[in-house]
Amino acid sequence: MKLSQIKFVIFFLFLIVHISFSQSETVYKGKILCNNFPIENIEIINLNSEKSAFSNSAGEFSIVAKSEDVVVFASKLYEYKRISVQSEYLNNHIQIISLILKPEQLEEVVITEIPSIKWEKDTKWEQEKLDQLALEKVARTPKILGINNGTIENGMDFKRIGGMIFGLFAKEKEKIKISPPKIEFMALAKTSCNQKFYIETLKLKPEEIELFLQFCDSDPKSKIVAQNNNSLEMMDFLFAKNLEFKKLKP
Repeated sequence: MKLSQIKFVIFFLFLIVHISFSQSETVYKGKILCNNFPIENIEIINLNSEKSAFSNSAGEFSIVAKSEDVVVFASKLYEYKRISVQSEYLNNHIQIISLILKPEQLEEVVITEIPSIKWEKDTKWEQEKLDQLALEKVARTPKILGINNGTIENGMDFKRIGGMIFGLFAKEKEKIKISPPKIEFMALAKTSCNQKFYIETLKLKPEEIELFLQFCDSDPKSKIVAQNNNSLEMMDFLFAKNLEFKKLKP
């Protein structure tokens, strides 16, 4: 075989491998919103490849995936969501993902001078997320009929249950009173008042909304407003801060 023919064969094989790879796995892009507001730090997990990513401040994300991969969206503040990637949203087409804010029921409000909660160190939330992902994988694992592999479908983790019971007794013995988690002001402000309120009522430009909310969040009173979780109190506070914000504009 001549040298030119060998080079042609090598190039042809390389081209086939490249095309095969590009067709099987590509980048899946999207934007995550809640009530038309972009949300950041949402964890995106591809259950097929076990790769993950996080949304940025504009709610945008990208993750390696292929058609029919199962992708889940996990966050402590928002409802868990799973989708199957469709081919039309690959190759630079952006899919809009809408999440729902989890309801917060406060039994007791305690205001203390402590730093904000670090969600990534919340072991309870991390365990809940891992449990949900485990159930997703079990549901997607093919089962052979008539063969018992010795496991219980969606079975209980007795070690964890025992630890939970021991923890409950220990807390009762020590009389520990735990206050409910703090609510982030900016997240609550975005869900309590829609974008129309900020643009038409407060007369803010769309690009000023995020800066305005950061300005409000810097006021210590915003923490009290967030904990009270009252729509009228939130609107009164935003009206008052809007006057201050407009005075700062040149």
